[in-house]
Amino acid sequence: MDAVPVFDRADCPLWWLRAFLPTDKAVMRNPSIRPWLVLRAIEGVGDATLLKLLDIFGNPDAVLRASEDDLIHGGCLQPLARAIRRGLTSEANHRIDQELRALERLGVNVISYLDERYPARLR
Repeated sequence: MDAVPVFDRADCPLWWLRAFLPTDKAVMRNPSIRPWLVLRAIEGVGDATLLKLLDIFGNPDAVLRASEDDLIHGGCLQPLARAIRRGLTSEANHRIDQELRALERLGVNVISYLDERYPARLR
């Protein structure tokens, strides 16, 4: 399936995600990008921190499952480790759900930084 890039690193603060609009009528399903969005929505988790956490824990789900002690041993300061363990407010979770529904409704396929299809030049 051909796809047209919607955004890339140059114009997206979430440069580690890349979205594509389908150019045909095939139904596209996103693998779960929710953990990516949850992590990035936590205050104190910027791009550099996210990449460091991915390097240590392997994927966003593992970061979100890590204990506070594991996060601290992985290099997080205690306030950030607590924020990650605390998670998001119900309002923030609701906003993420809305974004995911919009992506689905528009048929947008999102590729994460860890996806083999993610463009090598953007890594």
